[in-house]
Amino acid sequence: MFLPTNPALALGGWQSIPWLGIVPPLLPPEARTRIAAEKQLLLAHKGYLENRLQQAQPLIRLIGQEVDKRRLPALLILLPVIESGYRLDVVSPKGAAGVWQLMPATATRYGVPQTTSYDGRLSLPIATHAALTYLSDLSKQFNGDWLLALAAYNCGENRVKGALQDAQQASYWQLPLPDETKRYVPRLLALAELIQSAERHGLNLPAWQEGDELVAREYTGPLWLSDLAHRGNWPLARLELLNPAFRKAWLPAGMSYTLLLPRDQAKRLDKKPPRPVKPGIDTTPIPALLPLQSLSDPLLISHVAPLYGDGEGVDLSPRAVMPNKGDVLDSGARAPVGLEARPLLLPIGKQPTTEMIRKPAGKAGHSG
Repeated sequence: MFLPTNPALALGGWQSIPWLGIVPPLLPPEARTRIAAEKQLLLAHKGYLENRLQQAQPLIRLIGQEVDKRRLPALLILLPVIESGYRLDVVSPKGAAGVWQLMPATATRYGVPQTTSYDGRLSLPIATHAALTYLSDLSKQFNGDWLLALAAYNCGENRVKGALQDAQQASYWQLPLPDETKRYVPRLLALAELIQSAERHGLNLPAWQEGDELVAREYTGPLWLSDLAHRGNWPLARLELLNPAFRKAWLPAGMSYTLLLPRDQAKRLDKKPPRPVKPGIDTTPIPALLPLQSLSDPLLISHVAPLYGDGEGVDLSPRAVMPNKGDVLDSGARAPVGLEARPLLLPIGKQPTTEMIRKPAGKAGHSG
């Protein structure tokens, strides 16, 4: 399980991380072309990318520590950027959920609890444990080829195995894969290249230690979220923002629940643990999840039309990538829906307004 952070496991910072360690030294020309196209798109939204990384830094740091502890490729730390924009509380039309966009069947396979009151796919500690285990297993299935493992994470291992059989060769770059999967690995590698050479690309990265220090704690039900917030001495809304896995205000007995907490609040709960409470009805509303399709996020792989295939032109303009619900952050306009509407992490003591937490219209549904 994802335990409280150990400083000895902490990575040194953005510039010291070998982001491209899995990339073969020689890539085919087609690969370079596809990666270059994704870099151009990401650079068109440089300000927005900087903003997302800054907001997500406490979450990035936690995932970085777990990746480092498992000795997995550092590139995996960036995967949630293109899956969910490092949002904790999103669901896709196909039912994938959380920062790693885990599908229900995959989550079940890796022991992630999914009940009407608690969805572990929305818990950063639990989902990270499951996603990294799944990615490790995929790497083993494809004989250590991380490009194939990443493709399988997006479209499924059976789809990639079938493509390998059809193509009679084992290069990701030549496989007959879905359009989204053809873009998935190049976009991730493009993001890694930008961060690897941030200064050359004019990309301002946040300090590695920026933001709250978050830790995980496990408590046994029954629990009241309001009681936990009171004992930790911070707003209930902040507890909900960090823990969208809690789908009800009261959590029943017979199960342990993992919480993500700022370290200071966790220390308060360590000294003053939650007391058993009697079952009852709590009408406190839980913030609705954000449908992934409702966000105008240019980083998400599921949001942009295919760039490759059938001789179609490549439109990398910001307006083409980011239609309708938001304007380009680089130009100074408002941020896309889902960034300003639901802050990723809120400073301690700052209560969200009704505009910060609002229920999106329509039903929430991983493109993988």
